[in-house]
This record gives sequence, C-alpha cells and structure tokens, in this order.
Amino acid sequence: TRPLHRNDLLLDSDEIRDLSCFHLNERFGLSKYTSKLKIGGVQACDAFSWTTQALFLGDKVDSGKGFPYYKMVRAGVRDTLHFDPHDPASAAAIVSCGGICPGLNSVIREIVMTLWEYGVRKIYGVIGGYKGVIEPQNWITLTPDMVKDIHRMGGTMLI
Repeated sequence: TRPLHRNDLLLDSDEIRDLSCFHLNERFGLSKYTSKLKIGGVQACDAFSWTTQALFLGDKVDSGKGFPYYKMVRAGVRDTLHFDPHDPASAAAIVSCGGICPGLNSVIREIVMTLWEYGVRKIYGVIGGYKGVIEPQNWITLTPDMVKDIHRMGGTMLI
C-alpha cells in the first residue's frame, strides 16, 4: 500500500479554504492547566490539528467548478486547558436550538460525561432552546447519573 495523497480524495478543481475563527489563546492567553482527561490510545489535538468539511451548494459552486472544502480547527482532547475545571466557578451550559433531533440525547449524554471526567461539576441543561438561555430559573442540573440512560430515548431532553 502507498500513502494517501490529496488527489486520492479531491479533484484538481476542488478548493480547501480556511474557516477562520478566533482561538482561545487570543482572548485568554496560553492554556495553562494540565488536562487530567486521558482516553486510551487517543492522541491529544494540538494547534495544528484540523479537519475539513464539504459544503454542498446545490447545483452550483461559488467558484463555478469543483467543491469548496473548509478547513476548521479540530475538536477533541487537549493536553492543556484554558480554564481550571475544578474551580468552583467553572460551569457549562448545554443548549440545543429547541427542536427535536434524532440522537441529540446521545450528544447531551456524552458532553455531560466528558465534562464530568474533566472535573466540571456544574453542568446545566437549558430548557427551551435559545430562548431558554435568558431563563436560568428553568435550567436543569445535569449529572452523569441523570443522563446515563437518556441515549435510549428519542429526541432531546432539553425541549
């Protein structure tokens, strides 16, 4: 077998474009907290880890030929964190856009489980989509015990 090359996946007319967004280092300085999260066999992502996503624009592509692929910073485990997850002030809120989406409970479950592994103990579920963000009295506290079986239910528990 031979190594994979660009032409194995993309046509000459395809483009790779940067989808730029600010990096946390730009707002908060270098990350300084060592992550305690260890996932067997998974290598932590670094500043050079990226992924691509193809955006299909119907029958037309803005360049007139080929497909645009957008290069984005890859999500995943990092060796260092910008915030101390054990700080009592650390908190996370999970919000969906408010509709029913197959598999969203699985996503919510995994976010809660991963945040808990990092050490975050204040995890909230925002009820009612984006509108619910301004109604924190309706938020629910999420724990691993509370979400352990939600992946077996359809839709989302955050409606």
